[in-house]
Amino acid sequence: MRLSKILILTACSFILTTSISSAGVSAADIQPNTSTSVSDVVAAKLESRFESVVFYYPVGFGVPKYLTDHRTSDGYVGTLVLVSYHTVNGTVAARYEGTVYR
Repeated sequence: MRLSKILILTACSFILTTSISSAGVSAADIQPNTSTSVSDVVAAKLESRFESVVFYYPVGFGVPKYLTDHRTSDGYVGTLVLVSYHTVNGTVAARYEGTVYR
């Protein structure tokens, strides 16, 4: 009886070890990017700047935490994050800040 328990534990240990090691082998198949050109690795963002805007919402409307794909009048695009908000006379003034790119 004792020998059968040892064999079962050994078999379970072997199965667990092979499942872990096979996952490691498949992860090792991924090759790193060996390109010497920076433009192949990083998308070019030629110009960037800091943007701070205030939007006004009615109370109860809901204020988003992020403004994704925010476009400025002069062609900059980016994601802005809600930094602060204030409620005055039934209107919520929400300030968003972030970096925009062109």
